[in-house]
Amino acid sequence: MECLANVLPCTGRAVERYAKPLYDRALGLAGLHLHAALLQQHNTQQQAAQQQPQTQQQRAEALAVAAAAAALAGPQEAVAEADPSYIVLGLDVVSGLAQALHASVESLVAASPLVPLLMVACR
Repeated sequence: MECLANVLPCTGRAVERYAKPLYDRALGLAGLHLHAALLQQHNTQQQAAQQQPQTQQQRAEALAVAAAAAALAGPQEAVAEADPSYIVLGLDVVSGLAQALHASVESLVAASPLVPLLMVACR
């Protein structure tokens, strides 16, 4: 994934025919590990103390967004422990695709949970 993230911006539109599966896989990988991280955080906080209702609602929304992105990775995949480097790698590949495809990446982004996933990742 790291190699792809570095090479993709140089490929230009030649990567277009592989863009959809690559985009889905990269976003799914990021979502899978983000979802695992949020679950770990949620479990830790639940064990420590009760949360405020607003915080619980925000966490539930964040988990739903990460789960939607994780679904792109495929139902057979599961992560025992979150690894933040995979979140970064997945988003780097998406960034490389955006640099290569320019405006053509818009159709991929519009049909995916990328924007909400980025919002959760930034939190």
